[in-house]
Amino acid sequence: MARLVGNSEELSGVLAAARSGDLPAFEVLMRQHERLVLVTALRLRKPRAF
Repeated sequence: MARLVGNSEELSGVLAAARSGDLPAFEVLMRQHERLVLVTALRLRKPRAF
């Protein structure tokens, strides 16, 4: 299982690989995007206690 991208330097490498047709690199980007969408949805759903 591929891990998520941690820094901008690593992100640049994954983006370049995905653009050149590297399917595992594309899957890493998709997994990261899906995770960001899920976290956003959870934040919208769960009220914060102040």
